[in-house]
Amino acid sequence: MYAFRPVALILIALVALVPAVGCGFTKASDKKGTELIPEKTIRKKSDEVTPEQEAIFRILDDDKHQLKQATDGLSEKAQPSAVTKVIGAYADHFEKVDLGVTTKEFKEVYEKHMKAWRALHVAIRKLPDAYAEGEFVADLVALFRTDGQRGKSLGGDVTNGVKKVLSTYTDVLAAAETAGLEVVR
Repeated sequence: MYAFRPVALILIALVALVPAVGCGFTKASDKKGTELIPEKTIRKKSDEVTPEQEAIFRILDDDKHQLKQATDGLSEKAQPSAVTKVIGAYADHFEKVDLGVTTKEFKEVYEKHMKAWRALHVAIRKLPDAYAEGEFVADLVALFRTDGQRGKSLGGDVTNGVKKVLSTYTDVLAAAETAGLEVVR
């Protein structure tokens, strides 16, 4: 059994989101970090799994580790340029994922999820590094927690990007369930 927290953002949460992964920012004084998305657990329903189930399970497990690696050490005081680097590193791993043995549905939704992260990456890259200390990350985290009022200052592209990442993450989890894996929410 593996515990996943979406993501991912981004990225941080973004590193949030999504494929059953978790992510967070760390405070300089707090190494525990801030959870952006509630932890999800993906489990095999039995010891006998199909190659497709095994591949999906492996991909989601790898995604969890990639998201954690990308977000470890990212400060809650980070500006958009630092978050952009983190999201870029996280999204780059999507390019290396072998979806060959997974189900058609999982491939389709995972690819959409990848595109959603890339679009969010582009949207955040356009933002200036001019936020008050801690304001940018707090607003971004608020968006991942669906507090649109707090995060609306980041603009429509970022707001829509986070919504798309969260939506496609939900689709990825649903595809994993359809393939026969269990998602504990």
